[in-house]
Amino acid sequence: MTIAPQTPPPTRCYGTAFEPMAFEESALPRAWEPSAYGYYYEESARPKPYRMSGAVAVVEVLGPLDSRAGWWCDSYDAILARFQAAHADPAVQAVVLSFDSPGGACAGNLDTADALRAAADASGKPTVAHAGTMACSAAYALACAADQIHVTRDGLVGSIGVIATVYDRTKANEDAGLNVKVVRSGTLKADPHPDVALTDASVARVRARVNDLAQAFGAHVSARRPQAGDPLALQGATVTGAAAVTAGLADAVGTLADAITTAAALAADSATTRKNTMDLTKAKSLLDAARASAGAATDDELPATIAALKTSAGQVPELIRQRDEARAALATREQADRASAREAVLTKHRARGAITPAMEADEAFMADLAPLGADALDRVLGRMHGVTTPEGKANPAAPPTQPAAAGTTGARGAITADERKIARQMDMTDEQYVAARDGKEQAR
Repeated sequence: MTIAPQTPPPTRCYGTAFEPMAFEESALPRAWEPSAYGYYYEESARPKPYRMSGAVAVVEVLGPLDSRAGWWCDSYDAILARFQAAHADPAVQAVVLSFDSPGGACAGNLDTADALRAAADASGKPTVAHAGTMACSAAYALACAADQIHVTRDGLVGSIGVIATVYDRTKANEDAGLNVKVVRSGTLKADPHPDVALTDASVARVRARVNDLAQAFGAHVSARRPQAGDPLALQGATVTGAAAVTAGLADAVGTLADAITTAAALAADSATTRKNTMDLTKAKSLLDAARASAGAATDDELPATIAALKTSAGQVPELIRQRDEARAALATREQADRASAREAVLTKHRARGAITPAMEADEAFMADLAPLGADALDRVLGRMHGVTTPEGKANPAAPPTQPAAAGTTGARGAITADERKIARQMDMTDEQYVAARDGKEQAR
């Protein structure tokens, strides 16, 4: 499809003719977004924050860790975002967290580990952590979110604990001839401070914070890896390869490729387990529905109940026949009752002259009355005045007609439109109707 421009484009450049250009229609609806480097990527072709190995996504965690990313460290926010994106990708069946990190900041670490586990649980896709060089301290806390931890034969894991460094440079300030004064609102503000002499109390307060954080770290590892026993009993030691498996800190020794193979196998097992679970759930639902439908209290009662239902089912055709016969008889009786009630109404209004043989001979007129029940028919015919017949026979059941005032329609010798309509229905001329009407009035 060629796009016609609003103004004619130039036809030559440096003496060379331009070639005709066109848009490929299939490209028009695509979403394009800018990248940080000024390129525009088609959304489906945008680089992913992880690499794929078959159907396994490999999410890398490299270098020191902090709450926010810097030029020298990875961040918990970015790690979680990469991990969640991998688990949300329909093309991904399993995820490998590939670690080469000594650890990092305490702040945000355990929350991120919990969020990693929640993302894996939500997707149902298996996750394997692999320590290529090391997954220590805060990095090991993240690795514990995985279903399995693998380590190379010379890789390091562990370092479960917390460390903080405090120092006193007051002597160095004095030797340098510096008179440094720290002004603070309270003695615990910025405690300890390097320009304030360290005290046993200051060090004790730091040690208490370190121990509290270490206890939280140890509880996290114990919850995820109970086979490790008391992780704080390792006194913060790092453990290598096979020793890590023996200590319960890892599940296998192997390369990153081995970890990817394991993740793929776990994905296959998980798919089979999910299918079996779904089949079992469906079978249980069907059994529950059958028990409820049959009215059986237990599964053991169900076979006997079904057998009784089959016996009852053999009687259904005869019951249906009896029902249909009863319905037909009831319909016949209702039809006869309706016809009898209508005939009683017609007889009533024949007697008072509201309906004549000529009217009953009018098929269209009687067809209009046919759908009406007895009550409705009585109301309709009740609005029609009874009159004397052309032979002059009085109808005592006809309602009295008051003479109209002089000069109005309905006066003696005159006939109204409604009266003319009634006369035609009675097969009478205007004169016959007026004579009958006026004769009746004189008689009264």
